[in-house]
Amino acid sequence: MHAEPGAGRLLLAAAALFVVWAWVPEQRDPLPAHVAEPADADALAALPADTAFLLAGTLEVSGDATAPPWQGRDVYVHRARRDHGGHGSSRHLQVDVVAQRRPAVRFHWAGGTVDIAADSYRLEHAPRIEPADRGDRGDRSSRGFRDGDTALALGRTGDDGRYWVESLLQWPLYAVQGDIASEHRKRMRLVIAAKIVATLFVLALLSPQRGADKRRRAPTVSR
Repeated sequence: MHAEPGAGRLLLAAAALFVVWAWVPEQRDPLPAHVAEPADADALAALPADTAFLLAGTLEVSGDATAPPWQGRDVYVHRARRDHGGHGSSRHLQVDVVAQRRPAVRFHWAGGTVDIAADSYRLEHAPRIEPADRGDRGDRSSRGFRDGDTALALGRTGDDGRYWVESLLQWPLYAVQGDIASEHRKRMRLVIAAKIVATLFVLALLSPQRGADKRRRAPTVSR
């Protein structure tokens, strides 16, 4: 006869499975909790200090015009998956920044022009650049803009009417949100696969056959 799992083991297994299936990775939001969208320069200047704001406008690259574009982008971060050695399960693949160009740009919007210093802004939510080289096809995280592209500028205000741009985003905003949602769906498929594996592992620990095998392996003491 096979012994049934004890009540304690069943409770622990149930608690473990509840934790596994209750956890869901949070979907990122490209914007802070409260963002102002000023209509003109006066509205922007009137914002209190430490207020996040979002502007829509066009980019004009005002940096080094001799620097070559990459895949048609004048502003970009080029990432690719690189093999850092190892074999089989110890093989180490990592997404690296191969090159980037974040020159000074002028952002033209309804309230005028904002000068943005080189290397002072992020591009996490800029338009994706589909890989063209064979070595880059394992990764789709490269992003960038062309000179003259419409974009969103996410910034923050400081004291005495100062403000600065922290990030350049794809326009319109729903395109950014759709891009994030697509990545979240891909991540959720991996999470669900991992949860199924964890569930099968927990159920295997509760298997009566496993308990019988452990008893058969238990050492005997002869008198």
